[in-house]
Amino acid sequence: MKNKNTFSAQFLVDNRENPSNSTLQTEHGLSLFFQWHDQRLLFDVGLSTRFAKNAETLNIDIDSISDLFLSHGHKDHTGGLDCFLSNNTHASIWASKNITTYKYFSMRHEQPKDISFKVNLLVDNHRYHPVHTSMWLTEDMAIITNIPRQYYSPQANNKLEVSNLDGSNQRLDNFDHEIVLALKDTDGLIILSPCSHSGLLNIMDACTSFTGEKRVKAFIGGLHLLDNFVTIEEINEIVQVCRDKYPGIQLYTGHCTGEEAGALLKKAMPGQVQFFFTGMCLEF
Repeated sequence: MKNKNTFSAQFLVDNRENPSNSTLQTEHGLSLFFQWHDQRLLFDVGLSTRFAKNAETLNIDIDSISDLFLSHGHKDHTGGLDCFLSNNTHASIWASKNITTYKYFSMRHEQPKDISFKVNLLVDNHRYHPVHTSMWLTEDMAIITNIPRQYYSPQANNKLEVSNLDGSNQRLDNFDHEIVLALKDTDGLIILSPCSHSGLLNIMDACTSFTGEKRVKAFIGGLHLLDNFVTIEEINEIVQVCRDKYPGIQLYTGHCTGEEAGALLKKAMPGQVQFFFTGMCLEF
């Protein structure tokens, strides 16, 4: 995809339409194809088969991907897993050890809405590598999990619950099934966090602590700052901590970041915040 830079990415599916390519399909989901050095990788598979259809349109070969990462157990990030397994027979699959232990529910509706994925696709699958703790996959790519909560967590998390697989003990989701990626480049971290349920600031703090690299040059992912849930206190804390600890950060967000929240961040951090969309390319 490129030679000089070490990172490139393309959003295979997102909520937002591509402004110049109407053939690309959108949905409430996220799938990010990226290259790190010479590796071809995928983070999440969206809600359905649309990520694969868009990949074909964009001339991206799903079978060329060596590793798939699943950020958490919600269906809008895992719903295309059976499609991926049908189109790629060899890639390693990395996800939290907890991802297969729950059923997942959204409480934002009159009745609880089941947003679980087909956990049987991973259970006893030799390609699935359960992540128990933060770890280096290569000398400059780490999986981060079990993220401490020093700062705000998104208020919209209060509408998300889990239960045991048999439906018992339904309770608030603590997102111990979430993973993110930290890529250590020469001038700072590139953090990939598709939904950021653990909170943007908590995730950056965990990534910098684990890797030892205090600079964050780019954060890519949804922030789960939903309109009607986000508070001004959350926005102010994000802005202040970014100014103090990550002054040069570029924030690329979408999917579960609301228009209102995005507008507030853009106003407070001019030139540092950009919404992504289906088919958008990034290169560093």
